[in-house]
Amino acid sequence: IALVLFIVAAWWRLVGQEQCVINAEISKLLNVIEDQKKLLDGINSTMTDPISLTDGKGIYKYVNNAFAQAVGRKAEEVVGLDGPAVFGFDTAKRLNASDQHVLMTGESISITEVLWLQSMRYHFQISKTPLREAGTRTPQGIVSVFRDITQLVETQERSRRVVQQTIDALVRTIEEADPFLGVHSRIMGGIASLMAK
Repeated sequence: IALVLFIVAAWWRLVGQEQCVINAEISKLLNVIEDQKKLLDGINSTMTDPISLTDGKGIYKYVNNAFAQAVGRKAEEVVGLDGPAVFGFDTAKRLNASDQHVLMTGESISITEVLWLQSMRYHFQISKTPLREAGTRTPQGIVSVFRDITQLVETQERSRRVVQQTIDALVRTIEEADPFLGVHSRIMGGIASLMAK
């Protein structure tokens, strides 16, 4: 009995030491994972561009603070919702078309979309990248980065209007100086438009 108890005690001690080593390794790995999570959360929370992660069915699995602020909700409220619940049916339908392209081809794409967020119109350049698990070729989800280009688009539109107003002013000046040349300019402009169409 003493010999059996000795063997059991020795076995128990060896198993206990091995378990302690395994527990220490797991604790180290958990600490590394936690540190990496904090780093990524810190990076994502300071980014001003909205970022989202959706699964293959279009359900939001992660959004950063910028995304949550853009849609007027808390990040925790957005997680678990689908596109129509966040953006409305029509906008979600347009965004879903590009999502399906990314999921089917596995290629990254960049699109430009007009989105109404909190009753304001925004122009976004949206970069969508497939998210794959290690060792798989099939995308498991999509990472989307939204870049607000509203000011750029509005500046380009103002520039285009200024150029058009300048051309109109020149044509009016020509018409006042020489009516025949003014009529000729309008006719040539019409012909150029028809040829372009």
